[in-house]
Amino acid sequence: MTPSRRLGLTLALIVVVGMPLIAACGNGASRLDTDLNAIVAPYRFRAVAWEVCALFGVGCDGADVAALPDGLADADALHAFFELADARRDATARLRSAAEDGDDAAAAALDDSLAEIAAQRAALRGRVEAIIAREVRAALVDEGITHPLADRVPIDVTFPPVSLRLEHPPTLLVVSPRERIESLREVMLLQGLGDATREEIEAAVAALGYSGLVVDLGGLAALYPPLIDQDAPLDWTVETAVHEWLHQYLAFTPFGFRYVLDLAGLRRDYEIATMNETAVGMLGREIAGRVLANYLPPPAPRDETPTPAPSESLFNQTMRETRLRVDALLAQGQVTEAEAYMEEQRRYLVSEGFALRKLNQAYFAFHGAYADAPTSVSPIGEEMRALRRRATSPGAFLRTVAGFTNRADLQQALSEAAVTGE
Repeated sequence: MTPSRRLGLTLALIVVVGMPLIAACGNGASRLDTDLNAIVAPYRFRAVAWEVCALFGVGCDGADVAALPDGLADADALHAFFELADARRDATARLRSAAEDGDDAAAAALDDSLAEIAAQRAALRGRVEAIIAREVRAALVDEGITHPLADRVPIDVTFPPVSLRLEHPPTLLVVSPRERIESLREVMLLQGLGDATREEIEAAVAALGYSGLVVDLGGLAALYPPLIDQDAPLDWTVETAVHEWLHQYLAFTPFGFRYVLDLAGLRRDYEIATMNETAVGMLGREIAGRVLANYLPPPAPRDETPTPAPSESLFNQTMRETRLRVDALLAQGQVTEAEAYMEEQRRYLVSEGFALRKLNQAYFAFHGAYADAPTSVSPIGEEMRALRRRATSPGAFLRTVAGFTNRADLQQALSEAAVTGE
């Protein structure tokens, strides 16, 4: 077994064995947890089974895969994998139309086409995962980012080993109080839950007196290798690969470990969660941009004219206005009014072309952890951006935040940087 493989297995054991034990210790006696367990029991994502499959190939789906062409160049493999994702989306849309029209022959043909696409993508997946991981690692090393103890232990190793798994991530149940916006619980559920099932789970959470939302995840760092949505485009995939690796890197530092405690329910700290997500989001975008510019081939040109997307600025402005108004209503104890207002805003955004199934306290609790997102009203985003502007490199910024234990550390670092003129 290679050193990288051993490091990966060590991390997986920490994540899969340690985290459930921590969470159980933190939350086991709560009535809320007992009630939630009863609601989600049929839908829980089995992290241990996933890890055994991912690391050892045991208990996996044994579906046949197509043969990988001989001599396929890296650029061709990447383009083929992500072009097949486009083909799958198109075939899925046409299958839905055929089913609605009652065209059984067309539906059967499209089923066969989707099976062939899945087999071809499965054949390419391992190659594509290795290419992206290799180039992300190269960019990190160029930035001087290798492992959390690099300043004290100068060994030539990247830890955690850079790796990723491209498939559908679990869904996530987010639970918030109705009277304020705060993530009380987050529970991993099975991939691909339908809208009816999501509504059923959310209604059961509402019956307990809480706001609940089942959301899709684009990536998940709580597993090793980190799991990333296989249907996303190349640029988003690279950014998420960097993002999730940074979370795992930081888990072995004071900054990230406190976020682990927050996620486990042992030590709730919404500010430390927001700081982590904001710092990782900023660095993920920055480093991914360098990977795409310097290492990976450009995406294949498209012949078709893209469909105009709804205005992002409209969404951002509406979401920020909504969040501010909801916070004000909740602060006045007007919970019912806040919920009615959120539903009104959701319907407006849907009318403008945004697919927004539900907008509630749990939605803002989940998305508001990203302080550079329109759903957040936290000043932490600007504070983190100011600190990054004063850092000489992504690696210097990462090493600075790695030692933070609270928001006061961030503010002190800003003050010290202002005094020294950095």
